[in-house]
Amino acid sequence: PHWLPKLAAGMCDRMTPAEDPPPRYEEARDEVLCVIAPTYGPHAWEIPSQVVPMPSGIDRHKHFAKLLLEGKVVAGFKLISSWLSDRPSLLLRSWSTPKVARLLSALQLLGVSSR
Repeated sequence: PHWLPKLAAGMCDRMTPAEDPPPRYEEARDEVLCVIAPTYGPHAWEIPSQVVPMPSGIDRHKHFAKLLLEGKVVAGFKLISSWLSDRPSLLLRSWSTPKVARLLSALQLLGVSSR
């Protein structure tokens, strides 16, 4: 029942992205996708895991920025990844350095989460 979370989102729980597998960028759809493992109804019936677009919010921008800097969104970025002073995975932490905060702030302000 892959359609259930779309049509009855109010009855579904655990709609947050799973950490494993991590979100990924899909070039054909030009968006960050993640896996959810929802449950349905008061009895929490498990619904098979599904790949869905990453929900709006700061986490979407964090994952997009990480994938961008890893060269998974724009191939040219892969060439410069070895020269970055910090690992792209630092973007996913709850705390951030000033430069990470500036990058995320700019992406969020401009609504950038795809090419």
